[in-house]
Formats: sequence, structure tokens, C-alpha cells
Amino acid sequence: MVVVSPDEMNCRLETVVICPLTSQLHPHWASRVACVCAGTASDIDNATTKALRQTIALLYVRA
Repeated sequence: MVVVSPDEMNCRLETVVICPLTSQLHPHWASRVACVCAGTASDIDNATTKALRQTIALLYVRA
């Protein structure tokens, strides 16, 4: 998971917006953003965006 909400929003609200990271690349899909994570080519899937409370998000991302 990757946090995609801006820091200004994260500081004021109790939620963060996250998107899943996938190793299956689809460069022609409009809902995917290419990136490199830990040296591996990945896609951020912005079609399955989620909003989570910050305390829950921290537990979820650390697990």
C-alpha cells in the first residue's frame, strides 16, 4: 500500500488515502501509475483507492 493523500490533508484529518501497489504491470491502463519500489517495477492501482483512519492505516501498513 502507498499513501497518496497530501501531507497537509493527513495532518488535518484523521484519515489517509491509500492505493495498492502491484507487481503486475499494465502500462496502457489509465488507472495505473508506474513506479519503482525497492528497485522493482510496480504499478500503483488508483482504481481501488481506500480511505482509512490514520491509526488503522499505520497498523495495516506495518503488518
